[in-house]
Amino acid sequence: MKHGAVIGIGTFFALFAVAYQVSDIRANLLNADIGVEIKDYGTRGHVFPIIEESLLEVIMAKLNAASKSGLLNQMQLEFQEKVRQKIMRPVPVKNLSKATENKTRIYDSTYVQKDDIKTKNGIIIVKGGTKINPLEMINWGEPLILIDGDDEDQVAWAKSRPGKIVLVNGNPIELSNLLGGTYSSINWVF
Repeated sequence: MKHGAVIGIGTFFALFAVAYQVSDIRANLLNADIGVEIKDYGTRGHVFPIIEESLLEVIMAKLNAASKSGLLNQMQLEFQEKVRQKIMRPVPVKNLSKATENKTRIYDSTYVQKDDIKTKNGIIIVKGGTKINPLEMINWGEPLILIDGDDEDQVAWAKSRPGKIVLVNGNPIELSNLLGGTYSSINWVF
């Protein structure tokens, strides 16, 4: 990587020379009396060599050492196992309890625009007083059934209903196999 530093300095000076030539040409083209002059004021004070190692070299050396010792492979296997465990049993949704009675709640998501919305040219896009209910525009398709996959009663109830099952707890792969579907037919709430 020391060669990279030399190349970087060379690139800097090349760009500096180009910038100098461009500024000199622009000054001449503009017939300006302002000239561009570069002076070498020399070195003042002590100049110390860079002694720090390249961070990239340090990282690569540690990766190579971990690879040779088998630590890297062990870390990869541990990571794969953690991912597998998260897939098999995602973190459950907190603060959801089992329903003990049927309830229906009606929610009105209607929004009323108070003022006119205009373009910068004054054209009205939405008039004040316009009402819109976004839930009327959305087609949910089939009902969403939120269940705890570890609760056999909820699983049995969900099997008897048409709709898309959304797990709030449980193992989505086991439940998919139990229901005879595919993994993609079970959704998970994060």
